[in-house]
Amino acid sequence: MIGTAIAAVLALTIGAAVYLTVNRSELPYPFNARPTASPSAPIRHGPPLRPGQPIDDRTLAKVSPDDFYFDLLRRQMTQPVGVVTSSLFLTPESFAHREPLEIYQVGIDHRTGADVHSKKSTVSITGYREGRPTSVTRCDRGTPYTYNLPASGYRPGWQVDTVGSCDLTKVRLGMPSSDGITPNGLSDRQATAYISALRTKDFSGFVVPQRPTVITTGGHRYIRQVVDFKPRKLADEYYWGDQIFIWAFRDAVGDVAEWPFMPDQFAGGQGLHAIYYIDPGTLLPTASKIRATALLDENGQPKEDPQQTNVVDYAFPKQLTPVTRKDHRPLHLTVPEGWKI
Repeated sequence: MIGTAIAAVLALTIGAAVYLTVNRSELPYPFNARPTASPSAPIRHGPPLRPGQPIDDRTLAKVSPDDFYFDLLRRQMTQPVGVVTSSLFLTPESFAHREPLEIYQVGIDHRTGADVHSKKSTVSITGYREGRPTSVTRCDRGTPYTYNLPASGYRPGWQVDTVGSCDLTKVRLGMPSSDGITPNGLSDRQATAYISALRTKDFSGFVVPQRPTVITTGGHRYIRQVVDFKPRKLADEYYWGDQIFIWAFRDAVGDVAEWPFMPDQFAGGQGLHAIYYIDPGTLLPTASKIRATALLDENGQPKEDPQQTNVVDYAFPKQLTPVTRKDHRPLHLTVPEGWKI
């Protein structure tokens, strides 16, 4: 019965997007059983790379793909300040044609408060139509304001947005403050708990990193790593993918309601195909392209394949830059290697 109830959670919208009808942070593990812990910590295959050390393909060849990726996650998670600029493209066509609906930029300084109600934040949103920016919304001192750009067809100027909100508790669904794989602002202990949860025996094979390589594109040098997150069949006989991040995150932080920094962008059963672009100096991500893979039936065969794509730019400043209404420049995305995945 529980398996049937969990399966009923998934709902398909008309078109390609797949969403959940409930808050995924509240879903129990299948049959309320927590995953079986690994018998021991994963064995490293060599010393970790250090930010600032010279890196080329020969250096990367000496590091296992798993070690490199989980070290990247740990560095990302433990940054106290993070700014994420992102947009979710609901179809491969909207991604290929560079037509976002909205681009969000959310910054969080996790040093400034213990929970979601007290952390300092910045929020900016740019609305788009047919690839052209139509509006700019910013949270200025706790109040959302919107500026209508010429492409909107409305009179330009700043006005209070009576529909929007600057409440951080709404960042989960409306204003993503992370890439959906991991947030920043975690302690070393929480980061260890999150990674350990992802690497438990029951989730073996969920995270599949490929070997990182050095590339140069658009005049910039990156470390490029492809990581696949493959749905796993769990105790309830259903395949789970993106939901595993929520379970692992809940293990790491405890009360998810006080840390709503993992957006519900994909359905819990979907896997992901991610391409990371990493700064060779800091060994932190600068951009990623994350495409959802098909939902699987009980036999592991694709049943729905929406192929949404999340494009993310990352920044980890020493402190947040206040958002103001001194200008109305729209947000744009940096997409290394162009609009392909």
